[in-house]
Amino acid sequence: MRCRAVLVLFASVVAVALLGACSSSTEKSINKSVDKAQKNVDKAADQLTARFGAEAIRAKLLYDSRGDDSRPFTAEQVADAAKDLPGSPKVTGVGDANGDGRNDSRYLQVTAGKQAACVILPTSGTSVEVKGSKCPATGVASAA
Repeated sequence: MRCRAVLVLFASVVAVALLGACSSSTEKSINKSVDKAQKNVDKAADQLTARFGAEAIRAKLLYDSRGDDSRPFTAEQVADAAKDLPGSPKVTGVGDANGDGRNDSRYLQVTAGKQAACVILPTSGTSVEVKGSKCPATGVASAA
């Protein structure tokens, strides 16, 4: 987040410096470019936050399962892994509504802004995948 603020501040300073010596049409063009740069920075930051959150869940689950790769993760393990993620992204797909001790969905969607990443839980074992896109619509359930 600090990087985003520095980039926006830098772009603003450059724009202000250039605006003093430019025509109104050049001024509008510069403002448009700064706005576009801001949107690109925001999108990139959200993409990184979502992906990093998904990778953090994956790492927590793999660390938690060390030495026992014979059974899938419990709902408690999944819920714990989805807590306190860097950048505070929203995580959906965490829950055990049927009470069997297993997470109800194989998919955990990590969302920051309009960007998402998907954690795919195994049906057996501990092979967790992360995709840099939204989860399948049918795979995401309740919010964590």
